[in-house]
Amino acid sequence: MAGSRVTDPSNESKLGSLPPSETTLADETRLVHKLDCHIVPTILVLSEIPSNLVLKKVGPARWISIIATAWGLIATLTSLTQSFGGLVACRLLLGAVEGGLFPGLIVYLTFFYTRRELALRIAFLGSAAALAGACGGLLAYAIGFMDRTAGLRAWRWIFILEGIPSVIFGVVIWWLLADSADSAWYLNRAEKSLLSARLYREQGHTEANQRLQWVDVRWAFKDWKVWAFCSITFAGDIMFYGYSTFLPTIISGMGTGWPTAKVQAMTVPCYALGASSYLFFAWLSDRQQRRGLYSSIGGVITAAGYAILLSNSAPAIHYFGCFVIIFGLYLAAGIPEAWLPLNQPRYGKRTTAVAMQLMSGNLGGVVSPFVSLFFPIDETD
Repeated sequence: MAGSRVTDPSNESKLGSLPPSETTLADETRLVHKLDCHIVPTILVLSEIPSNLVLKKVGPARWISIIATAWGLIATLTSLTQSFGGLVACRLLLGAVEGGLFPGLIVYLTFFYTRRELALRIAFLGSAAALAGACGGLLAYAIGFMDRTAGLRAWRWIFILEGIPSVIFGVVIWWLLADSADSAWYLNRAEKSLLSARLYREQGHTEANQRLQWVDVRWAFKDWKVWAFCSITFAGDIMFYGYSTFLPTIISGMGTGWPTAKVQAMTVPCYALGASSYLFFAWLSDRQQRRGLYSSIGGVITAAGYAILLSNSAPAIHYFGCFVIIFGLYLAAGIPEAWLPLNQPRYGKRTTAVAMQLMSGNLGGVVSPFVSLFFPIDETD
């Protein structure tokens, strides 16, 4: 599959001056990854705060549905691009809608869950992303065998088959999600009252607190504690994006001529461990109300794993290092995402602070591909 050609002679002038013999599917995959590293995180940064600010105006459930549906449509329609410029435009649009999704989901969860429940619910989202990362590579490899099916290249089928489910679920959640306790169709009157009482007990759930007020938005930018969380998330996500983006490359470098299927399969147990450890320690941090402790432990474990990768050891030891990294990685990057929001009882400050925090994390995603520039490889070794 690595040798299959992706240059259509009729579109060669649009795709550049490379001869068809020099352009492979692997080249195109690397191109898309590079676009993701350079373009998408930047657009995510620009879209997160505005998206969270309009979330309550539109309605949280409706806004999340719109974002998910738009995300799926853009991903699906990317399969129709015929030029590099079209591909870049699609990636820009994809980043713009994606930027508001995760911050919006975290703020949405704060409408229903208390501080003793939130970390585990955010971990459900994070572990789902981890498992998607585990399965995504294998799915992409399998779809690669559809190359030329119905006259379409394999990379186009990847966008089609991975985009359509997002469109379907985006439409469905328009009716499944509720904006608040009052509109939760799955709760009876007594349960709605109980939910409101829980939130009032926890956050001072008054009408004024839950309105978007610009003084609260400005206060989020002035609070040094919010910026401290931004710094923590920035550092944690440099490690996170570096790992999640380059794990197949890291594993491939351990062996000699390992096939793509084997490399992708070897990423699966890593992500499974990451999801499991994240869920357990998120539950534990909810139960004990200790966020900083487990986040710090996760950072130390992750650093130890990277030290193993840097050591002059056998491939099996390096592969073990991948497990050590991800065991702590989701704790270091994920636990602070539950730590910040419920310490902000006023909605305007909370929604802005969460967006700032995740915006800083995506800036870490911009930085992570360039970290290797500070550690040049000696090609003579």
